[in-house]
Amino acid sequence: EFKLAEGRLLNPELKSDLDKANINEKLQEEFQWDNPIGKILSIDTTQYTVVGVVENFIQDNFMNPIEPILMLFFEEDRYLHLLAKTKTGQLLDANKYIESEWKSLFPFKIYSGYYQDEIFAEGLMISKNVRDLQLFLAIIALLLTATGLLALLTLTIQKRQKEIAIRKVLGASLGNISFLINKNYIIILIFALIAGSWVGGFISQPLVESIFDITMPFELNISLFSSGILFIIALLTILIKIYEVAYSNPAEVLK
Repeated sequence: EFKLAEGRLLNPELKSDLDKANINEKLQEEFQWDNPIGKILSIDTTQYTVVGVVENFIQDNFMNPIEPILMLFFEEDRYLHLLAKTKTGQLLDANKYIESEWKSLFPFKIYSGYYQDEIFAEGLMISKNVRDLQLFLAIIALLLTATGLLALLTLTIQKRQKEIAIRKVLGASLGNISFLINKNYIIILIFALIAGSWVGGFISQPLVESIFDITMPFELNISLFSSGILFIIALLTILIKIYEVAYSNPAEVLK
């Protein structure tokens, strides 16, 4: 169903609407009309008065840009297409019924009906492939982050294991030791999350726009969500090493 931006939709019960027109916002933009209602459009020798503007909608798939659209009413003998709307569970039965009626009315013409989702099938397939690729790269990035952080923490603990053992002997708390080991990594991690989420978002946006002409704008909540996942994984990695430090025997290190 069309979403009305301003004016009114054409009424099939009004014969007077045969010389009226609806346009979409893209056509309004092309003509640079601030107030399109009442404007006259001429096609050949016929003039049509704009009575309504509908919001832009996807006409083909997300890879193609939104085109300007002019919508008119015609007499029934000029109809070329039929759009049937039914409940989801009745799609197959409705299509079979329309096909049987078509064959009885036009036995020598091939029935070429199709489902609406077939129009978007190619776009949906490409969207799924892009999503799967991005998910694969994200998982690889997470694994590299976790293993890299684990290696750095291991190296830091090995270099400072005697210091850590002495602190434990002198009564340092686990929280104090954890802060001593991880404070620099936490600062770097927070900075990397802030900078990386924004830079990654703005880098990926041109990639998406190179594939699809119709895209969603970059949203902060997506960056916050991905940063939160990365922070949780990094925190779990840190907790693994803290657990090892907490249950290590300082006597084994100092002997």
